[in-house]
Amino acid sequence: MQDLPRGFDLKSLRAFVAAVELGGMTQAARQLGMTQSNMSQIIGHLEEAVDAPLFDRSARPIAPTSVGHSFYHQAREILMLADESLRHVGRRQRDTISALTIAMPDSVANSIGAKLLQTLRPKARRLQLWSGISPHQHDALLSRNVDMVITASDALSHTNGLVRQALLREPYVVALPHDHEGPADIKSLATTLPFIRYTLRSAIGRQIEGQLNRLKIRPPVEMEFDSAPSQLAAVAAGMGWSLTTPLCLRQDMSLLAGLRVLPLDSGRFGRSLSLIAREDWHPDIAEATARSAAALLQDEAIAPIVRAYPWMADSIDAPGR
Repeated sequence: MQDLPRGFDLKSLRAFVAAVELGGMTQAARQLGMTQSNMSQIIGHLEEAVDAPLFDRSARPIAPTSVGHSFYHQAREILMLADESLRHVGRRQRDTISALTIAMPDSVANSIGAKLLQTLRPKARRLQLWSGISPHQHDALLSRNVDMVITASDALSHTNGLVRQALLREPYVVALPHDHEGPADIKSLATTLPFIRYTLRSAIGRQIEGQLNRLKIRPPVEMEFDSAPSQLAAVAAGMGWSLTTPLCLRQDMSLLAGLRVLPLDSGRFGRSLSLIAREDWHPDIAEATARSAAALLQDEAIAPIVRAYPWMADSIDAPGR
């Protein structure tokens, strides 16, 4: 891009337009809060920059030359574009917060985390995604270290000052080694295969444990994992069986070839994912994030699993879509 000549800038254009519209440099100088000599100098430098006289100084009062008339309309357009650009930047600056932090389980972060942050880029100048153990994330929301959480836990359901928006409900399913035959009856499985579970540090681990307790099932536990891919890899290696969800299966679809995944024969249950934010934190951003998250969960996370296991389609619901 060619450098503009000395004397050609927005200040000189504004001075020139004012002189034309007010009928003289004296009036323009008074309105713009400068001396007449300073105004004359600015107009002189502008004329040198465009290499043409812009005013007929022999006329009284001075009047624009033919070049000056043409240049006046161009100068006004440049100034209007500059003003509009400043207003646009100002509006965007007002509509954009400085930083946004969202926390979510690994199963959500690994499947839609990057794309969800991409939808949030117009909302904040800096974005952070936290993933990991749910109780830590809940504490971070309450202490204002994160702005929103996506969670399957109901631990915050009775906490005042929070807004919850439903995103997805998915079933728990049985994951078996691919060569294991027989029904997915967890009472029978509990007596024939070791149970590979999620640790009780996680919301999903505690929810599964609660359901097993309600069913009065006490399977032998030989291994516990914090992450779904590690747990499912152990199942695929023939080390035992597990209870998991479609989102957990989605984290590493390369493991599906080593798994036999079936619906529960009895004692069926599921988990609901929600987005939670504080009532006093940008409700418009929270609502937009919930809509984006629900759509991404359905399209990017659930759809590939349903293609692999069509029977899951009727048991998955995306109320936040």
